[in-house]
Amino acid sequence: MTSWTKLSEVSKIEDESGVYIVRWAVNGEPQKIGRFGGIDSKGILYIGSAKNLKKRIKRLWSGIKEQKPIHTAARSFIFSNNYSIIDPKDIEITTVVFDKLNEARTQEWNALKYYGNRFKELPPLNLIVGRKRFALVRIESSKVGTDINDKLKILIDF
Repeated sequence: MTSWTKLSEVSKIEDESGVYIVRWAVNGEPQKIGRFGGIDSKGILYIGSAKNLKKRIKRLWSGIKEQKPIHTAARSFIFSNNYSIIDPKDIEITTVVFDKLNEARTQEWNALKYYGNRFKELPPLNLIVGRKRFALVRIESSKVGTDINDKLKILIDF
């Protein structure tokens, strides 16, 4: 999948491993999000990876829709009461498929590091439950591949 689709349209998502990016978009227009290091004009809410994108994203959608913390981003969404700002129907997702889960996880870390270096913090739904992860990205940056996938870089770039 190379385009953005509504999170509720899980059936359009691949049964493959890869990285997924979640954004806030009203009528297809990304909503700007203020970050420590500037304005994220892409409206990125979360960056994750999965062995099976369809299964993982289905858990995310179910978690947000049913207000059950069964996915990391759903947990953050519920905890922060983002329902008061973001209508779940305005959440979109895109994926980048990778052949191996290990490669997807490495690219997820690279994407998080890229975003974190640009905005001086992680996407909002990666933050609450992911503070420890962010510290690890900073501390272990030499262990993480420095080459972010071109498709992921374009999706995150400002």
